[in-house]
Amino acid sequence: MRGILSTLALSAALLAPIATVAHADKKIIVYTDRVHHDRHNWDAAEDARYRDYLREHHRTYVEFGHLKHHDQDAYWTWRHDHEH
Repeated sequence: MRGILSTLALSAALLAPIATVAHADKKIIVYTDRVHHDRHNWDAAEDARYRDYLREHHRTYVEFGHLKHHDQDAYWTWRHDHEH
């Protein structure tokens, strides 16, 4: 019985970092739209829309979080005008 408990404790200790990494991979980024007073989860679909916006406005890619506030506001305004 003692051997089984030791094995289970060791297994749990080895698996804990994997669970933490998998959980950290699901980090949710939420941006607040200051103009429209709502919040948006930044996921793959939102990133695709943002890249559409950049192409349409002939801009090079800059990570959204690094944009100036007025550029973020311009994106959210475009985004609200182009909702499907």
